[in-house]
Amino acid sequence: MAYAIEYLSPRGTYELDFLVQTRGRSKPLPANWELELEADPGPPIAAHGYIRDDTGIWTGSIGFTNASPETAVSGTATADSAIKVGAFASGDSATSPTPGGAIHGYSSRGPLLLGGDGVDVIAPTSSVAPAMPFDEKTQALPDASADDLVARLRAGARKDDVVVRAGPTVAGQGKLDVGRSLGVPPLTGEAPMVRLVVENDATREVTVRVDVTDDEPLDVLRARWDLDYDGEPDTGWEPSLRAPSSAPRSAHTLSASMFSTARATSRERPPASS
Repeated sequence: MAYAIEYLSPRGTYELDFLVQTRGRSKPLPANWELELEADPGPPIAAHGYIRDDTGIWTGSIGFTNASPETAVSGTATADSAIKVGAFASGDSATSPTPGGAIHGYSSRGPLLLGGDGVDVIAPTSSVAPAMPFDEKTQALPDASADDLVARLRAGARKDDVVVRAGPTVAGQGKLDVGRSLGVPPLTGEAPMVRLVVENDATREVTVRVDVTDDEPLDVLRARWDLDYDGEPDTGWEPSLRAPSSAPRSAHTLSASMFSTARATSRERPPASS
């Protein structure tokens, strides 16, 4: 069964969707499809085709014979007021083929159909990242306009070899650097290398601590804990790098099944006020 749906955007772009359904099957029928377009008399027009199926969206079970990754930014990122963010890998991972610092293959590419790079900045992303609660009290620039925020993010983005090689339609203005966009002076020294360590004595319960390698004394570091990984810390900034004993037992001795949902972040202790 096949049918078509037509759309006309406020900016004058025309969209024609063709949908093909196969009844009683979990996957589309193996086949090669051809789409022929015939324009009315007049000046030439640009046509872009996009394809996907709802059974193999992560595995790429359907595609064009000679596909191009360009103009792949889709709604709602195509909105004029949207901040368009591409994706790069924050580090090497055994579950991802993308090396640390490189741009993911699934990151959308520009340019936009009606002009523009299609990408403002790129940032580390994850499909399983928890939503972070925030309100006006957490904003550094609560009175800034949307245009001002976009301009700051673009101007503060970092450029490295990956960004330069990819170009603005893939990497935008560079890698997101919120501190630089806000004018925060960069910290000196090396960034702390932080990891969670499980101390297990062969029982089901384990104790979790933060293991840090840094070029400064560790007593300037603080840790806080998000024990259920809901994006909202369950402790304040603690001077100890071990989950505090004052927290409930489930907070500092976690069962092995619970450990996979725990998270800790760390930062340097702010200087004392004068």
